Amino acid sequence: MKQKAFKIIFFLTLLMAMDWLISLFFQKGLEHYYGLDQQADILLIGHSHLMKTCNKVKMEKALGLKVSKYCREGVNIHQRHYMIQHYLDKRQNISAPIVIYGVDPTMFGQGNLSLNSYKLFYPFMDSPPMDDLIRKEATKWYDYHLHKWVRCSRYTVTSMYRACRGWMNYWESLSNGVISLKDWNKKRSAVHVSDELLQEFKQTIDLLLKNNSHVILVYPGIIQGFRNGNPEKYDSVVNIFQTMANNSPHIDFLNYSPYFSPHREFFEDSVHINRKGEEIFTRMIVKDIETIIQKNKLQTSRSTPQQKENLTASRF
Repeated sequence: MKQKAFKIIFFLTLLMAMDWLISLFFQKGLEHYYGLDQQADILLIGHSHLMKTCNKVKMEKALGLKVSKYCREGVNIHQRHYMIQHYLDKRQNISAPIVIYGVDPTMFGQGNLSLNSYKLFYPFMDSPPMDDLIRKEATKWYDYHLHKWVRCSRYTVTSMYRACRGWMNYWESLSNGVISLKDWNKKRSAVHVSDELLQEFKQTIDLLLKNNSHVILVYPGIIQGFRNGNPEKYDSVVNIFQTMANNSPHIDFLNYSPYFSPHREFFEDSVHINRKGEEIFTRMIVKDIETIIQKNKLQTSRSTPQQKENLTASRF
């Protein structure tokens, strides 16, 4: 009986050890893929709109700075707030000097881009902010506890694929399609604004500013059909971002919509820019970031010790 019990305990211990080791492999790969394992100079926060717009590798080479691209499909404003807290938790509450936050006029009308988007963060349940997010948004009690204790259950085919890309240092975009003329001409729904989401967005920006980040609100642009649905409402939301930038020396707003939105050849669908558009966008934003760094004398890893000391003194 004792021998049988010993075998059961040994087998369970072996399973737990394998579960931990395999999940650790994928977790480290994902953290590297999203740049959560480094102190970044530039942190990108957004959903797939921003994810498919900026080429991380080319930005790093052109600017000579470390870029962390923490963008996830379907995440709303509430979840992005937790993503920033997650990054701060990983980096001992040291924020990135520059945070690029992806914005668009439809973001305040989407309480949930995906009702199950919280599941994207299962691999990071060991982080207190992400554990809190999943506990609150999990629809079933066992949904939380299963993934909490069986670590390999946190990973999907997509997350394992990205973890492997992280280990291989491969971040290139694979989006080569072009939106069809039929979808390009399709009418879009009007723009809506939730006051609750707008306030949470402003709270998120305040969190970044309190952690000494310079915030760049970036609107890559979506197809012109969204504006045609309600031009006045669309422009009023874009004006929210511009007003925030006008009211703070630590916020900039970069609106690339006038350049990209009229061009079908830059889009793979109604929202996402394709690889051709990404190459052009990356060149444009690199120039604008360089201008912002010089104009605001921002502290980055390129700054000298004296420049860092002067910047710290100027902000307090």
